[in-house]
Amino acid sequence: MRDEVASLATSLKHSKKPITLTFIGKASFASVNSITLVCQYQLENSTYQQVLADTTQMYEEKIAELIKQLGDEHARSKTAEEQLDAIKKLLSDSEQKIQQQKTENSTYQKVLAVTTQMYEKKIKDLTKQLEDEHARLEGAEERLDEAKNLLSGHQKSMQG
Repeated sequence: MRDEVASLATSLKHSKKPITLTFIGKASFASVNSITLVCQYQLENSTYQQVLADTTQMYEEKIAELIKQLGDEHARSKTAEEQLDAIKKLLSDSEQKIQQQKTENSTYQKVLAVTTQMYEKKIKDLTKQLEDEHARLEGAEERLDEAKNLLSGHQKSMQG
């Protein structure tokens, strides 16, 4: 009897169509119920195993996709960090250049102030010399006019 039950269970497991069992007696009916329950559990187990396999595959694919995305993000992040470092270096270099330019500008401003003061003094001195020279010229012209007048007066007195 056990062999028949095992054979029926195996047939039920591998067969897609319903199996008709004919047994005589209560013991056979209980065995059929047991076999039916076993087959139901096996079917449920098979379904759960398939769902588990499908779910596992789905999660493995999702994990693989996320790992790929993580790698891509890591590469982008690394590139962004490298670009940030390059920009920081450029900024640092620019700040140093700006400071150098400020120092040079300050030096040029001081030189310009000293040079301007020197040229203003030179212009003032030359203007003074020009005024003095002009005054001397006017004095010389006045004396020349006086000398001409004296000469002219002397020549007239000699002629006359």
